[in-house]
Order: sequence, then C-alpha cells, then structure tokens
Amino acid sequence: DRWLPGGDPEAPVEAEDDGYDCRYDVAPARIRRALEERGVGLELRGDGGYDARAVFSFLYVLGVTPLITVRVNSNTRAKGMDRSRTTAVLDQLGGVGDCTCKDLARMTKSERRANRKKWRKLVRFGLRWLVEIVISAFKRVLGESVRALLPRTAYIEVATKITAYNHLQDVGDEAVGAVRAARVAA
Repeated sequence: DRWLPGGDPEAPVEAEDDGYDCRYDVAPARIRRALEERGVGLELRGDGGYDARAVFSFLYVLGVTPLITVRVNSNTRAKGMDRSRTTAVLDQLGGVGDCTCKDLARMTKSERRANRKKWRKLVRFGLRWLVEIVISAFKRVLGESVRALLPRTAYIEVATKITAYNHLQDVGDEAVGAVRAARVAA
C-alpha cells in the first residue's frame, strides 16, 4: 500500500537486484536540491521507450515530473521506488478522478485507451512535430553542419546561426505585415 497514492514514499525498501537503485547515489540528490533552490519544476516527456521502472525511479529522486506514455496493459504493482510509475499509470489509464488500482484492473483495454487519449490532450503530449518543423526549416535555410572545430567556436557558430534565423523570421513577419496593411488600405 505504501506505493499507492497517499502512501509513504520514504518507507525503507530493499534494493532490487534487477535495476539501478538511485536512492543511494549522491548526484541525483544534489541535482534535485539545486533545482529546488532555483524554484525550477521540470517535466520529462517521453514515448513508451522510456516506460521502465528505473527511469520513473530516477525521475522521482530528481523531482522531475514524468510525462511518459505507459503501456495500455500496465499494472500498478510496484517494486522498489516505483510510486511515481504507479501514479502515472493511474493518471493516464484510470481517467479523471480518483481511480484506484482495483478500478483500473476492472477497466477494459478500450476504456484505458480512451483515458490515455484524454490524458495526452490534457498534458499536450505529442506536439513534438511542431518543434520538428522549426528545426527542419532552420536546417534547410542555414545548413545542418557546424564547421568549427573547437567547442567554444562551435557554440559561437550555432548562436550566430540562431540569431540570423531569428532575424530572417522578423524580417519576414514585417514583410507579411506590410503586405496585409497595403491590402487592407486598397
């Protein structure tokens, strides 16, 4: 019960043999403290390839909200520090409201799929294509290679390309605005 929503995530648990137990690693705790001091809340959006206990456990230790699609036939049985995966499964597949593990077990696959579809719309999951459009346009206009050899100069080259691309976008926006204004005046 301690891994269900409302359970005690700090309860002692024996380390698993089959995965990475990140509770004993010092680096994630430092990263989490640094993020909390800065007031930064992070999310990790990932496809089903990231649906693994170790990933959810690591994100839990870091304090990162996992927005990872879980499999439709996922269950809520948890091992180790897996409370965040249980919560993700209930949020995605259980639908809106207080869904319990028993409610989820009674649901059909089509109900789970419908609930996951609602969740994807709610958290705006699956909008990567918007970013891919911008990256594709950037590469088409300014090329996809960096010619600088040193990391410092490569950084400067990429920053310069980004500045030039943003300037091109601004010039284009001004030109479109001028054409629209001329059309309205005519």
